[in-house]
Amino acid sequence: MPGWQADPDRYPDLAGVPAEFLGASVAAETRTARLRRGLIGALAVLLVLATGTAVIAIRAQQTAIGQRDVAASQVLAARSEQAPDDDPRLAAAAWQAYPTAEARYSMMAVLTRPLRAVFPTRDGYPTSVAFSPDGRTLASSSSNPAEGWVRMLAGFPPDLLAAMCAIPGDSLTRDEWAVYAPDVVPTGCP
Repeated sequence: MPGWQADPDRYPDLAGVPAEFLGASVAAETRTARLRRGLIGALAVLLVLATGTAVIAIRAQQTAIGQRDVAASQVLAARSEQAPDDDPRLAAAAWQAYPTAEARYSMMAVLTRPLRAVFPTRDGYPTSVAFSPDGRTLASSSSNPAEGWVRMLAGFPPDLLAAMCAIPGDSLTRDEWAVYAPDVVPTGCP
């Protein structure tokens, strides 16, 4: 409140044009303050509405993602049970998508099946086999000591990665594995 309004006895009353000017000025200031308060209130309401809408949208998105993951898990689990080749990757993918009861059953069914794979050889059967440290690749040695070869197999069913030379009749040790399993597959024996 201006000083002249707080102590009206000290200041004489204005008349005429100055009084009208002062009244218009006070009215304009009051109107501006009222508009400012209204605008701030409207912005606060809009902020609350936007925040509420964002929270609802995020929850709806999370619900939709969860439902999608459950459905994908159930489909993969059903395919795993119907797969004729006993491929455990479908059951693992179902469990990874979402751990549903169907995915759990599929994983349990895969774990109770005997693991079968045929490892192709040129001359009989492998004399020894060893898995890589990460468990993704299998090395098998030749049953014919005269040829002395090692095959690198990966995946299920196994895909031939490389046929590599080794000392005839010997298997690869852990250190030899690192030597004979480089990123570049050798094309022939030294």
